[in-house]
Amino acid sequence: MEEVEIMHSFESIRMQAEAILGEMENWRRTLIRTINPSGIFEIRGILEQKIIEAKRIIDEYNSHYYRAANVLNIGLQPVTIVESSEGAILGSLRQTIVRCDSVVGFVRDTISPISPQEADRLQSLRGQLGRISADIPEIDSITKNIEEAVREYEKGHFLASTLVISRVIVYILSRLEGKTDDERIRLLVSSGVIPKDREDIHTFILKTCRKARNYLSHDIRVFPDSSDSLSLLGDSVTLLNYFILYTKSLGRS
Repeated sequence: MEEVEIMHSFESIRMQAEAILGEMENWRRTLIRTINPSGIFEIRGILEQKIIEAKRIIDEYNSHYYRAANVLNIGLQPVTIVESSEGAILGSLRQTIVRCDSVVGFVRDTISPISPQEADRLQSLRGQLGRISADIPEIDSITKNIEEAVREYEKGHFLASTLVISRVIVYILSRLEGKTDDERIRLLVSSGVIPKDREDIHTFILKTCRKARNYLSHDIRVFPDSSDSLSLLGDSVTLLNYFILYTKSLGRS
């Protein structure tokens, strides 16, 4: 369905725009606190690169807006970059995010098989994915799979979403040393990723592992409903963050 394709395009643009916006704001705050001339010069260079990235994503929005306006029959305007100053670019990014939200919200309200609350939760997960940064070879493939699971959920394909996200969870577990889930949890504790006394986290990881394996291959009688699928999506992002912390503890990123 063309409307769904348009929605996904604007969701992706929004996620990228939000990530660049956050990075620019963080670097500007760092610049204010920096007194070393070489550090200031380096940060200025980073900000210039971020401005280039921001212009690219704004251009991408502008390349999609006309199609969206015509197919969806909604009022939508391009984002005009008046000047290349950091302030102006930040304003244009915020404008891009707002207009992407308008498109996504319109499509969801019109054709989405999921509730507004579920849509908000998925948007939150996308925001978390957009803020994930890790120098590990498989990070792009992992986040791509999670994004695919989110898209399947949006279509109301809860089994498909759960199967995709379960393979993400099982893959992450396979990257942790240990023959059992208990051994893997002890590894995360010994590496400082999770506190020893946080039994709630230990239980969460064990339950997540078992659910993923059951959906993926262990119990063909199990069919997830929307709540099961959405819960596992959130669990996968949490588990991914633990995995990233673990790789950092080993000096891999």
